[in-house]
Amino acid sequence: MAAITMMLTSVHCAAPTPTPGPPPPIESRVTSIRVTKLIAATRRPWQVTDRSVVSEVTRSPAFTAGIWHSASRRELIPQYQVEFFHDNTAESIYFLGTNSYPPKFPCYSFCSGWWLGAARPDGSFDPSRYSAIPDTRYIPLLDALDLP
Repeated sequence: MAAITMMLTSVHCAAPTPTPGPPPPIESRVTSIRVTKLIAATRRPWQVTDRSVVSEVTRSPAFTAGIWHSASRRELIPQYQVEFFHDNTAESIYFLGTNSYPPKFPCYSFCSGWWLGAARPDGSFDPSRYSAIPDTRYIPLLDALDLP
């Protein structure tokens, strides 16, 4: 019985610590969105310029209503970089990743779901905080951004 208790204790996930997130993109200022796949051999970005899609993505609750958490010791490796542009200037930068990447115990590849990561002031990924995106928010977002 003690062995089972120890095993359950080691697998237990602590509740994430809430932390401030970045300000959401401002819909009226965003003129295009650039998406770059980060884990591919060729990192060829694609641009979203259709005004209705730009508005849909910018208004997504994934960006506007997220609760951000400290990553603590969790390893976050983003799969996509999402940049919100006003003309030719990136005003907001986010990163998207899945809960099962990289595959690790106890999830391996069985956990699903996506998370949103913040950028540091220099535009690089900030691994210290993330916001989990519920299915009802990430499915329309991935569809709008034409992601798998």
